[in-house]
Amino acid sequence: MLMFASIAASRPERKRGFSITLIALLGFGALQIAFLALHSIFEFDQHILVIEAGLALFVTIACLWIVAREDRRSEQADETAERQLSHLADFATDLFWETDLEGFVITAGGRMMDTIFPDSDRVLGQHYLSIINLEEREKQKMLTALSQIEPYSDILSVLYDPQGKAYHISLSATPRFNRGGDVVGY
Repeated sequence: MLMFASIAASRPERKRGFSITLIALLGFGALQIAFLALHSIFEFDQHILVIEAGLALFVTIACLWIVAREDRRSEQADETAERQLSHLADFATDLFWETDLEGFVITAGGRMMDTIFPDSDRVLGQHYLSIINLEEREKQKMLTALSQIEPYSDILSVLYDPQGKAYHISLSATPRFNRGGDVVGY
């Protein structure tokens, strides 16, 4: 089984929770400076100082809550990635590779790797279309799935080892996503 890359565009990963926290902290800091400036001009009563301290505590707790929520989301994304990697292990019994977004092989393995590709340079860093041999109909089925960022299976291909021996294989692939939900390869 093989893994392939899509030629779709990827957006950069966002860190929204941390930017909201930063904005809240900057706003709170500006309020603190304004309060201190006003306090130096007008001497406030103690009850106003208690209210200001309560507000500071509230903003601090809100920022901590936002960061904790983002940490939970990050952990969930890590768990999703781990599940995807464990799914990859299902394919590893024969032959697998992982590609980047442009279609270049970044990882390869499986029990048939040494048999078909004893020289890993013949695979690693190569574009997957330079390695496999597809009939036009099979190639179109695969490219259609890739353009729609969908998994595919049962794409028939032929691989040749260095001695020219042909290996008829069925290709299957699943898209890989980053934490932002963007496709980063197959």
